[in-house]
Amino acid sequence: MRIAFLPTIGVGHALTALVGKSIGAGQPERALREARIAFIVTTLYMGALSALYLLWGGTLIGWFNDSPEVVRIGAAVMVCAAVFQLFDAAGITYSAALRGAGDTFWPALFFVGSQWSIIVGGGFLAAGLWPQWGSLGPWWASATLIIVTALFLWWRWRSRAWMKIDIFRSRRPRNDGPPTDEPLPAEHTLAPGC
Repeated sequence: MRIAFLPTIGVGHALTALVGKSIGAGQPERALREARIAFIVTTLYMGALSALYLLWGGTLIGWFNDSPEVVRIGAAVMVCAAVFQLFDAAGITYSAALRGAGDTFWPALFFVGSQWSIIVGGGFLAAGLWPQWGSLGPWWASATLIIVTALFLWWRWRSRAWMKIDIFRSRRPRNDGPPTDEPLPAEHTLAPGC
């Protein structure tokens, strides 16, 4: 699974920088385009791995352990992974885009609430109410968290609330007097090529 999400996280880091740069250049529409392209790339990549997990999950587990019981349980877990992979691509992409736009407060509150309610609460309920599921109960709680998180982050990005955030507000010089032709101090200018 690390082969799946680590490259996607790398794309997310690049997207954070691109979105921040686009917003800094006053081009939020470019940020929307960059997020859309990153979403397509990560979804295609994670989608291909989801198909691999669905079709050959048991075989993949068998490479690491030849116990029939471990392969049976692992193959079922791979079905969970196949389901949440596509949503994980969206979650990673839109989380990165929102970070680049400076929209971190509401996603952070959502993360804290959803982690505690879905992972801790849902995992506890699944283990207590459906013990026959074994390890799959908490895995499905994790899959639910990833799906809900991806949908929230996608909605937050699509709402464009991030376009109202002024991430440069504290860096802008105060306007205490009439406009002048004096250049900005060095800390308020970009280096050449930025």
